[in-house]
Amino acid sequence: METHVGKNLGKFIEAEILSAKESLLISSPGISLFIGEKIFEQSQKGIKTKILTSENGGSDSHETNKLALQLLRDKKNQQFLDYKIVETQKIEIIHPKIYIIDNNCAIVGSANLTKNGFYNFVEFIQLFRNKEEIETIKEDYKKLWDLCC
Repeated sequence: METHVGKNLGKFIEAEILSAKESLLISSPGISLFIGEKIFEQSQKGIKTKILTSENGGSDSHETNKLALQLLRDKKNQQFLDYKIVETQKIEIIHPKIYIIDNNCAIVGSANLTKNGFYNFVEFIQLFRNKEEIETIKEDYKKLWDLCC
């Protein structure tokens, strides 16, 4: 396990997300358009992508959610993109930040998929590469997904 503390931790998260070849599992209350578009591009390349986010999780997450819904309406994207936007009246906010890439890497920490989380705020993340640890995090992600509607 690698641990990173400080600013600019987005470079680690983004590099892993962009290296995906098969699958992405994402939980983040806020997803900015700048990284959301990159994630959606990955799904358009055929990478199975599941995203769990909140209705009002970040400064421009509303725009990202709107784009995701547009992509989901496009039948060719439906097979690779599964996207849950949890409504505020059901659950105030989905707070866990979990990123699982190709079952080869899991990232857990405080960094949202936002410009502030990536570059401006002091954040904490842990990168896991051990298969057993990744499987445990993946099981927890599934529980979170199932909990949210």
